[in-house]
Amino acid sequence: MNLEIGTDIIATSRIKNAIAKFGLGFLERFLLPSEILLAYKNKEKLLLYNKDSKSLSHEFISTKTHFFTQENLDLYTTQMQDIFNDLQANFTIESYKIDTIAGFWAIKEACSKALGVGIGKELGFHDICIYKDMYGKPHLALHENKYNNFRIQKIAISMSHDCLNAIAVCVITFNEA
Repeated sequence: MNLEIGTDIIATSRIKNAIAKFGLGFLERFLLPSEILLAYKNKEKLLLYNKDSKSLSHEFISTKTHFFTQENLDLYTTQMQDIFNDLQANFTIESYKIDTIAGFWAIKEACSKALGVGIGKELGFHDICIYKDMYGKPHLALHENKYNNFRIQKIAISMSHDCLNAIAVCVITFNEA
């Protein structure tokens, strides 16, 4: 069994400044739609778009295998388009949990380090999806192609944040070649 660990830490002020400067567009550069919704503070407003709150969840992810397909992600993104149009039109930085967003950045960076490739050609921000279980614990899923290419057996993550920094650790075990 091969085991790799990655860590990352980021000042939450860096994320806050980037959001203040670039708005929702900054979030869309490194977060998937479902992750942006996790960081949105007004959950009641989101439920106005859907009678079934499960439709706002990460149902496009296979939580048993921890990967997602492009087809399922595209379908989910299309279903969420009305919500994102409203979020864009009414964007305010105060509507988002900055600490959570910084933590998501740190998780994705830690994952890329555990995989040994960093964020770039071999692994992009949108190849990684963070979701939470019913208890609020974060989990990580990879795009199906990346999951298979890296021969991943299991991924575990942990994240913590305060008003100054967010830190994340990612541990990955790999299947033998």
